[in-house]
Amino acid sequence: MWSDGRLPVVRTLLGLALLACAAGIYSAGAQTPGTVANDTGTTAAITPLPPGSWRFIVSGDSRNCGDVVMPAIAAHSAQFAPSFYWHLGDLRAIYKEDEDLALSKANEGHVPSCDTYERLAWSDFVENQIGAFGDLPFYLGIGNHEVIPYLDNAPGFFSDAQLSWLQHRLDNAKTDPAIKSIVVGMHEALPDSRANSHSMGDGKSGPNARLSGEKAYKALLSFRDDSHKPVYVLASHSHFYMENIFDTPQLTQNGVKPLPGWIVGTAGAVRYALPPDPPANARAKTDIYGYLLATVGSDGTIQFSYEQIHESDVPHHVRQRYPETLVPWCFAHNSQNKEPNAVDITPRCIPPQANSAH
Repeated sequence: MWSDGRLPVVRTLLGLALLACAAGIYSAGAQTPGTVANDTGTTAAITPLPPGSWRFIVSGDSRNCGDVVMPAIAAHSAQFAPSFYWHLGDLRAIYKEDEDLALSKANEGHVPSCDTYERLAWSDFVENQIGAFGDLPFYLGIGNHEVIPYLDNAPGFFSDAQLSWLQHRLDNAKTDPAIKSIVVGMHEALPDSRANSHSMGDGKSGPNARLSGEKAYKALLSFRDDSHKPVYVLASHSHFYMENIFDTPQLTQNGVKPLPGWIVGTAGAVRYALPPDPPANARAKTDIYGYLLATVGSDGTIQFSYEQIHESDVPHHVRQRYPETLVPWCFAHNSQNKEPNAVDITPRCIPPQANSAH
């Protein structure tokens, strides 16, 4: 995404997106002490910001229980008065019926077939997830589950056109004195991260995925070192939270300082086990839901913090759509980490082998 000084203009190509933080962006919207209404009809204090600062929020992977978790994110984040929400992809499962959608229809006395589910999936996402944010700008990335019906056309790598687009945008940002920092968002993490086994470096999409991901990382590293402007890299795809994802032996050889990176695939999807033995500075967490809160300073530097969502944060009107067991199930279960052999509670619509890399 790119800034025009007032609101961000989406600049995206097949799931790779950039946000250029310009001096003074959103300064007119810098929050002063006040209140915001919540689901219960009461009000909560808005967390104040320093002059010239602004906030945005990020997460990805809202399949399975996203219709439960995303409204909770919208309600919880209102206290920070974010300027926009950025979704990093994987909106609905598609290879199977999402538990939230299927059980909301069951609560109405209907059992959707796979054909019905596929017709409803996207309108359901718009109504129950995007709609939960009201008038807040909502920017949407592309995940691998969005292209499941077209697997043969989903290469899983950055094309030459994408890499040229990225380089062009970075070249412009390097010489633009108004641009103070760059945030890059994508679905799958770039290669050699701490989540490499489920990323562009996992080998499942062929050698072009790793090669093109390495080129993107080198372009961002070169931009940072040449321009001395901060670069931040955000991804999801892995359904857990992790910081400092590029602080790995492969990316820190010869004393190279890695790019700051985060994985935040915690917007409702079935939770995954963490990679083995994550170091302390990864601050890794799983079996949680939540979002990344970004506070952009007037100089373009960004402070990121993770905000966890709890079952009690789910709005009352959301709970009413489901059997009383679903919301507790989303928080206590919906986890390949806790229950690796759990049986699906909704029908599969595509054979497991067709979805093995996703």
